[in-house]
Order: sequence, then C-alpha cells, then structure tokens
Amino acid sequence: MTYAYIMKRIMALLTTVALMTMPSSLQTSLPGQITAQETSPLVSRIGTVVDIVDAQNVTVQISGSPVLVTASFLFPAYEPLIGDLVYVTREDSQWMVHGTMSGEVNSLAENPSFESGTIGATPDSWTFVPAVTTAGTMTMTKELAGAMHGRYVARFRTASAGVAGTSSGNAVSSLVPVDDPFTRWGVGYFVTYAVPDVNASLEPQGGHIFLESFVQWFDGSSTFIGEDSMYFLPIYSGISSPIYVRTSTTASADPYVLPPAAAVYARFKLSVTFTLHTNCVSEVGIDLAYLRGVTP
Repeated sequence: MTYAYIMKRIMALLTTVALMTMPSSLQTSLPGQITAQETSPLVSRIGTVVDIVDAQNVTVQISGSPVLVTASFLFPAYEPLIGDLVYVTREDSQWMVHGTMSGEVNSLAENPSFESGTIGATPDSWTFVPAVTTAGTMTMTKELAGAMHGRYVARFRTASAGVAGTSSGNAVSSLVPVDDPFTRWGVGYFVTYAVPDVNASLEPQGGHIFLESFVQWFDGSSTFIGEDSMYFLPIYSGISSPIYVRTSTTASADPYVLPPAAAVYARFKLSVTFTLHTNCVSEVGIDLAYLRGVTP
C-alpha cells in the first residue's frame, strides 16, 4: 500500500467517527425538540368579572387581592356577565377565562332559580302582576321542568279562551339595597324553553313572545323613581334548548347602568308579552334570574 492510500483511509475513518459523535441537538427529532424547549408555568386562579372590555375581553379581579387582569374567554361556551365567579389561567402573559364556577348563584335578587315556594304558585320572593288580559290572564308559577340550576323554573303561561289578542304581565324580584351609588348594575337569565301560540294539536299559529328585562330603582321610602331597559328579546318560534340572555342596553356605550342619585333600592323586572290566536296557548320557562351590582 502506498502512503497516500493509507492516509486516505485514516481520514475516512476519522470523518465517520466525527459524524457518530456529533452533538445530540443536531440529531434530535421534531417532537424531541419541542419537548426540550423551556415552557412558562401555567398559573391558575379564581376571580370575579368586574368589567366587559369589548366583545372578546373581560376584566377579572383575582380573588383575595386588588389585582385586575384583562382576559379573553372561551366563546361561545362562555358568555360573560359582571359578577361571574370564574376560573382563569395564565400562560406567558395571556389570561384566559374557562367559565363560571358551579355552586351558589351569585345574584342579589332572592330565589333567582325559583327553588323556594310551592309548585303551581308564584315563586317565593317574586311578585307577578298581570297587565293586558285581552287574550286571557297570564300566570307565573313554579314548575318542575328542565331547569338550569336546581330542579325548578318560573313558567309564564296564557291560554286564550276563545279570544285572540295580547296577554302580558310583569314579574319583579324583592327589593335589594343599593349600597354604593357608583356600582354598575346588570341582569341576566336563561330561557329554558318557549312555546309561542300553539293550538290543541301543538301546531304554531304565528303568534310571538316578547321578553324585556329591566333594573328598577326606588328611593328610601320604596317609591318607584325609574327603570333601565337591559335587553329586549323577541321569540317567533319554539325554543327547546336553553338560551342565555344578559345585559345589552343600547342606552350608552357601557352596557351596564348606574343607579340614579336618589336610588336606595333596586330590583329585577321581567316583562312578558304573548300574542295569541283563538283557543291557543303560549308559555315560556325562565331560570337563573340574576341581578348584580359590581364596583371595579
């Protein structure tokens, strides 16, 4: 063998050894590289929604602290309402609301899920007053039917006994104190089902249901001084899956309202209107009627 041939073989061997001992980072597969990257820790907290910044972000006050954070939320799985007790996480600088916590209902209005009271009667801590009775007198009763929380809902119902026209009424909660004049107020509720204007064969006849929610204000002698309309919902066809209705007033850019200067008490009001044909029935189920005030 010549000297040149021997040196060529030695160089080839050295090259092979070098390739076999290269740093592992150059040979790692993509999953390995991802696993090896440093990740920021996931932070979990409980907090209260104190503001709806825009259609995609809310302000959450972290429980047990004055800290306020801006967070996005899982849409449409979660639709925020001020006062919601929520589970939030943070990764890097991004906060995310995953949803509301189960348990006690956060509502200043008493008996918001209509659990208290006698079946077939007006739920405890609520008052119902019929208004227009052309097509029959509307009733509000506690019923066992597809509740969102607990077992019961408030059912509003009218049967037109041979007369077509309109039937309406107003349901109001008991009064609650307005402790802070700068508190922002809002309402929310679930429509658990709706059956507008059906005949004995359960065939729709073309009537409708109108729902409008309000915050009402009262002075120190419990005298009514005004109200703010929070949401108007028209229903033209049957509803079998619950829908969530929350504050969305068009009175200002801020969807939540401030109490008048003279307000000492507040309450939730829901106005219900049916239009019916002759010998037809309309009814709607309501659950979790929230009345909330929040001061960021």
